[in-house]
Amino acid sequence: MKFKLTTPVILWLSSAGIALLAVFMMVAALHSVSLHRQALKTVAKDSAPSIIAAQKMRAALSDMDANVANELLNPTASAEALSAYETRRKELANALIAASENVTFGDAERIPLQTLEFNLSSYERQAQSARLLPDRDRSRAAYRNAMTLMSVTLLPAAEALDIANRAELEKSYQQLTSSSAVSRFLLWFASACLLAALAWVQMFLNNRVRRRFNLPLLAATLVVIVFLLVVNAALSAGEHQLKVVKEDAFQSIHDLWRTLASAYDANADESRYLLDPANAAAYERDFFAKANNIAEIEKGQSIENWEPISKQTKGLLFDELRNITFAGEREAAMESIRTWVAYVKIDNKIRALNREGKTKEALELCIGSKPGQSNWAFEQFEKSVRKTIEINQSEFDKAADTGFSRLAGFEVITPVVTLLCALLGYFGLIVRIREYSA
Repeated sequence: MKFKLTTPVILWLSSAGIALLAVFMMVAALHSVSLHRQALKTVAKDSAPSIIAAQKMRAALSDMDANVANELLNPTASAEALSAYETRRKELANALIAASENVTFGDAERIPLQTLEFNLSSYERQAQSARLLPDRDRSRAAYRNAMTLMSVTLLPAAEALDIANRAELEKSYQQLTSSSAVSRFLLWFASACLLAALAWVQMFLNNRVRRRFNLPLLAATLVVIVFLLVVNAALSAGEHQLKVVKEDAFQSIHDLWRTLASAYDANADESRYLLDPANAAAYERDFFAKANNIAEIEKGQSIENWEPISKQTKGLLFDELRNITFAGEREAAMESIRTWVAYVKIDNKIRALNREGKTKEALELCIGSKPGQSNWAFEQFEKSVRKTIEINQSEFDKAADTGFSRLAGFEVITPVVTLLCALLGYFGLIVRIREYSA
């Protein structure tokens, strides 16, 4: 017996087709939203906080070592250096806890954290020995051991944690960039198929049963169009907020924490230069290498008018100036450069005094906290960098929260829309089907 596609059969098939295409649209929408949400989570919740924690560790470790050197330079006035050491030690502990609670990528994160935890106590024991040994030569030797452990083991472990998380961050960001267009196409294709099916059924009813408009089918069409616009707006907002998080805010935060970590290490080299004359030349080379990594200022270059020569400027602070996005960020970043240049100028005076044999004056300038002295100048620089970090961190948090909120709720909304489309298609056609059964 030959099966004939009667009008009721066509209408039943049309109702089933509308339901299936609505499910297709639902799957495409949920996949696209999930893809964008997972990318935002990987960047904003998994990778970036651990990278920032790693750089906070580097900064805290470097400044701990700088304060040990300052304490050994002037044991009679060590209270300030010891207090600063304890402050950084607490910051280090907090960063370690934060990173340990956010282990997401297995041994790539776990091993550097274990290295830090296992070797930190050894560093502190050696630093304490340097403090307590009365003989100056033995104290310097103990400090060299502590400094070597710091530079060879602790700081590289913090950097390894950074590298592991940055690899995941970049991978996730690139995957979204390459997959976003595909997922958007599937969503638009599924929605277009559903809209085409609804339009075809409308025309079929008009031609076959002379019904100009079917209100449930028109309602279903309107629901699909509105849903598509809402989902597309949410995905666009998610992509935009992810860009703000990753390219605008995080990149600056990362560069600025690296700046602080390098600056603390350079500040330690300044103190080591006076503390350990036998190795002063090496410490001087290290200082200027780190200083140039922060901001390489050539002779005759104007800090106030860096933009015309931006391609020639090098250093982390200039990288930040090329990534200005938020209100107040440029002013804070420019102040960071000004205060860093002022600090380096004072460092040059310290070295000039030391070469002239004015060791006492060089020491006072190095560990002094009065205006015009090294520790005061470094504190001004530190404040301006931290202010710039705060601006970017605030925008980072705001963009992440906005992105998650715009992508929220679709696990509920999408099935409801799917069911609504299927029901409207069914009720729109069942009346016509029953006309043939009457």
